[in-house]
Amino acid sequence: MAALLAALPQHSDGLAILASLPEAAVGEICVGAADAILGVASEHAFLAEGALRDHEPARVKAATAGVASALLEAARADMAPRDVRNALEDSGVPAGRASLIEKVYEEKLPALRRLLGRTRFSLPQLVGVQWRLDYVVKTKHADHVNEPFFLLRFVTVQRDGQEEPLEVTCSEEQVSDLYATLKEASHQISLATKDSAP
Repeated sequence: MAALLAALPQHSDGLAILASLPEAAVGEICVGAADAILGVASEHAFLAEGALRDHEPARVKAATAGVASALLEAARADMAPRDVRNALEDSGVPAGRASLIEKVYEEKLPALRRLLGRTRFSLPQLVGVQWRLDYVVKTKHADHVNEPFFLLRFVTVQRDGQEEPLEVTCSEEQVSDLYATLKEASHQISLATKDSAP
């Protein structure tokens, strides 16, 4: 809830406008803002239709920006709809208007979370490692190599849920360097978590 409250002052003017608009117009702003975020409808289309066409466009756009900001910030934090309403009321949005935003937020939350999941930057997650030791006798460039090498296969899950393997070959020295690096990283994590423990 703190994240939403921190984001709201940037759009407090827009959210304050909601109090002076009729309930039907606020409902259209809420649905229109969510649909514009999700790409279901263009912002210009819903601003020119229905209960909104009789209101000053700059005020309606400011209110829409405030609602869109609140919806996105709340979805990013995966807030419960009730908490969104409470945060809006705490920031001065009238209870009836906050309830309208809550209702639209609850309805659109799964779609907003899917959208945010597709647009955020995230690295693949490592879910498995496999290895194999091979012995190279010769290559097309040399007749007598006689060296071991490792085939490492890192299994990752992409943000879309698909598994994707990454395969690398390493000499014994490279595997030793990788091991030492990972051991040091593990040690640093242990130190960091020990320092942050109460």
